[in-house]
Amino acid sequence: MKATASAAASVALAHGQATHTLTGFYLLFLCSLFLCLMWSPVHAHDLKRKNRKPTKAAPALKQTRRQLDAAKKQISHTCCAKPSCDACALRQGGCACGAQVKAGYGGCGECVESWQAGLGAIPQRKTISLQAAPQLTDEEKLQRVTELILARKSLNEAKQILQSENRYNCCIGGGCASCALTGDCQCGAALAKKTGGVCGECLEGWQQGRGAFAGISADEVKLAPMETLAMNAMAQQGSGTSQQPADSPVSGVTWRARDWSLMAHGQIIVGLNHQPKPRGVAKAESQNWLMLMAQRSVGRGVLQLRGMLSAEALTLPHGGSPQLFQTGETYRNRPVIDAQHPHDAVMELAASYALPLSENTSLEFYAAPVGEPALGPMAYMHRASAREIPAAPLGHHLMDSTHISHGVVTAGWRARWFKLEASAFRGREPDEDRLRVELGKLDSFSGRVWFAPTANWSAQVSYGRLQNPEVFHPGSVKRWTASLAYSREFANANWAATAVWGRNREYDPTFNESYLANAYLFESTGSLFERNHFYTRLELADKQGLLVSNIFRRPGLATEPRRVSAESFSFLRSSLAHPDPNEIDPFVYTLLRRVGAFTFGGVRDLIVQDRWRLGIGADLTLHHSSGLVERIYGTRPVAYRIFLRWRLNQN
Repeated sequence: MKATASAAASVALAHGQATHTLTGFYLLFLCSLFLCLMWSPVHAHDLKRKNRKPTKAAPALKQTRRQLDAAKKQISHTCCAKPSCDACALRQGGCACGAQVKAGYGGCGECVESWQAGLGAIPQRKTISLQAAPQLTDEEKLQRVTELILARKSLNEAKQILQSENRYNCCIGGGCASCALTGDCQCGAALAKKTGGVCGECLEGWQQGRGAFAGISADEVKLAPMETLAMNAMAQQGSGTSQQPADSPVSGVTWRARDWSLMAHGQIIVGLNHQPKPRGVAKAESQNWLMLMAQRSVGRGVLQLRGMLSAEALTLPHGGSPQLFQTGETYRNRPVIDAQHPHDAVMELAASYALPLSENTSLEFYAAPVGEPALGPMAYMHRASAREIPAAPLGHHLMDSTHISHGVVTAGWRARWFKLEASAFRGREPDEDRLRVELGKLDSFSGRVWFAPTANWSAQVSYGRLQNPEVFHPGSVKRWTASLAYSREFANANWAATAVWGRNREYDPTFNESYLANAYLFESTGSLFERNHFYTRLELADKQGLLVSNIFRRPGLATEPRRVSAESFSFLRSSLAHPDPNEIDPFVYTLLRRVGAFTFGGVRDLIVQDRWRLGIGADLTLHHSSGLVERIYGTRPVAYRIFLRWRLNQN
């Protein structure tokens, strides 16, 4: 234990010196959020509108999407962009833009727009010009494609609803389809007010003489990139190099700056967190983060830059957010027990580059002074299934705790449904100085395989070896994880769920033994009618050290574990099912205990604006334990939270 104490003493920090820096950082954080809201150049799909409400056309639009996707499988649709264009399929029953572009010619307006957003699918070409695709199929043949007929009908119904809501102000005869499918078209207003360009399909319509505004020539009409495509491409990639199902709901604000597609995510939760006695406390707190993403085409590939900030070092209570049974990291030279530690001020600072090799394969590279290696599922604050849950999972340090690693290099290879990744990174978790980036030797490694066969599913298995991750537990940790994520959009609803298993094998130098700790998690979030969100998280986790005094100085059955012989350790482990705390050596309190937490809650959005939404939420967490744990935590303690949630959201 002397070595452990020495290691702990070596990381003690003078937090008082950082007070002014933290205050300045928090002000910078709030100003950044404000700027993300206010500084967003206007373009064709992003005119400012007041009191924006969810469209009543949503069911018809979702039905159109399903029918159109089914029709694309039956018609000749060789597009040059990913995802493939919709306008050609609806207008002429197919797309030959892929063949045209490979032959050195241009593509349709929607394809040109996609290429500008970095979604071109033919690596030999960097840009393409506008050139309408030829007619592919006779109308008589198209009448046999039932799904295409139904898609056209559903889209026309949606257009009528969007027009009545003043969401569909198109500038060409018949109205463009690509904008309608996004639930909004302001190309006509943008062109009339001269505040921006139009979408690619409208530009093509003007070139073909279908412009609807008198006194404007086709030469005056410019292209405004459609940010929805770039936003979806950026959002599918989650924390680090992880990926979520493509059908996951997206929140954030997007805009365009020259050749860059930009996106901002942000969330602030403020509320009361009540963890019951005798071990818990009640605290006012705030979880918060801001993430900025930028991407553009560079050479044959796509460059992405990301930064993520948090002010939790200032807005969470001393010791962290109270949470029964939670463990991990340190505070003032003590292990954090019964609390979730604050995140670092810099949660991610990374660059990635994707280089396509063919239509279905690519190489990917990721480097970060602060980032996430290829280990575990997507970090919990980014998962669609946890988007409304304010607390960290109990199994965080057995699943996704490496999402803030100070030094990461990752290389990956993507082939259709699969992605293989390998990382080298610094295994030590962040110390108590939340403002510092602690670069060091890349002494740990990991590997991960992703499998995403459809837009609704995403699965991964991973393995990693972490060198000295915890200050009070020196030595390597071997970690295995597996996860399965599902997400699906419905009419006026969406649902996301994730199941995760994580396992650590750790060496305990006190007892000269290795032990296994497992964690199991299922979480789910569903949304109804845009404003109502319901969530649950069910988990079991093996925890060590719960029976000593916790980070809030709530007493346990022992103050400090002490060294005992390996013989005594083995004997007591095998023979004592329900030890008497008055008779058993304190070391037994460090043994693994299986605990459970079952959370149920919801959020109701009170205000929904163009770029943000504000909701009120609450949840209950039921806990399960047994034996000695139950003696000091009480029988089935119940915790609750009441909070306000503010989030950047582009409607």
